[in-house]
Amino acid sequence: MMELGTWDVTVDILGIPYCNELGILGIQMTTTTNQTADKSWALIAGTIRAQERETYYKTLNLDQRILYVENYLLS
Repeated sequence: MMELGTWDVTVDILGIPYCNELGILGIQMTTTTNQTADKSWALIAGTIRAQERETYYKTLNLDQRILYVENYLLS
């Protein structure tokens, strides 16, 4: 369970522990919207960078690299 706003974390509900961050459908949810946006976009940007580096080491010609970027990185 994640606390939002002024939630009283001292109250035990069904023995479920509280946390400050959790993942829901690939989005890192935190207690504030700014932190949620920062963490989610950082994760997405990191994934794209990793895929980009992987492509750099493949032996693709220019046409294949353009197709790869259009189909996978920009999707």
